[in-house]
Amino acid sequence: MPAHRHEPTDRDRKQVETLAGIGVRQDDICRVIGIASKATLHKYYRTELDAGKAKARSKVMETLFGMATSGRNFPATKYWLEQQGGDEWRYAIRIEVESLKDRAREMAAALGLDEAEALAEAEAILRETGK
Repeated sequence: MPAHRHEPTDRDRKQVETLAGIGVRQDDICRVIGIASKATLHKYYRTELDAGKAKARSKVMETLFGMATSGRNFPATKYWLEQQGGDEWRYAIRIEVESLKDRAREMAAALGLDEAEALAEAEAILRETGK
């Protein structure tokens, strides 16, 4: 039996939750709070480990949503719709990208330009807009 039993403090619980939320490895969390094993960490801090990750994920999603709905960050809007908007949004964005490439080919042919250069320019525009 260990010489002394671990007694979590409120400070330890808050620290574990914070460290888990920002992605610190559990081995490192053990070192920070002074316990020897992940088994002990899980025994005393399971709630904090889970809550830390959930709270951090929630905060990032809240920030992303704010950026996506600001009207000033198209890549964030596109990403949010691709992840949360369902299949119809992922499909609509793919169609839009293919349409732009088709239009670049048409314009190159009509203007007598090199198709490869026109497609390269279209892809550069897509990168700039985050598509």
